[in-house]
Amino acid sequence: VFYQSDAHCHYWNQKANAINSPITLMNYDYAIVELNYVKHFGTRSLLILDEAHNIENKLMSTMEVTLYNRRLEKDINKVMTKEILKDGELEDWVMEIDAIRQSYAEIDLKDVSKNKADRIRSTIGRLKSLKNNLEKEPKNWVIDTDETSVCFKPLRVHNYAKNNLLKYGDVVIFMSATILSH
Repeated sequence: VFYQSDAHCHYWNQKANAINSPITLMNYDYAIVELNYVKHFGTRSLLILDEAHNIENKLMSTMEVTLYNRRLEKDINKVMTKEILKDGELEDWVMEIDAIRQSYAEIDLKDVSKNKADRIRSTIGRLKSLKNNLEKEPKNWVIDTDETSVCFKPLRVHNYAKNNLLKYGDVVIFMSATILSH
């Protein structure tokens, strides 16, 4: 693991240890974001998924993408128009998402803090995935808008489980005391 400053904080030291360790314990939220967007952790020989009955909800919540005009204006000096927020069709949203992603990609990450650079990289990755998912399975997505934001939510996540979680273990073990009741 590389450090971008001389002032190493405890979190980064512990994260480096976890990355280099053969055994790492992570909750679903952290693991899904790390594995898919931050990409500091690689594939493990064994992936044990405890409380496996929660995987669907965790994948659904991590795949959900919400864009706020306030954040877009701060980050890229752009906002979604009232027209697209009110009447945007799927094709309009695919183009809008791609335009927003391109604007984020144009930010010179050398000019921002490490935390902001990580958030921007994550945003670019999430927008790219969202665009691809909307194009591949348009009927699997709900687009919920209000006057200043839009939220994209998957209806079902079973097709995304392999690429967003399961592929990160050569062997995957599912554990749950309540899996049979679901």
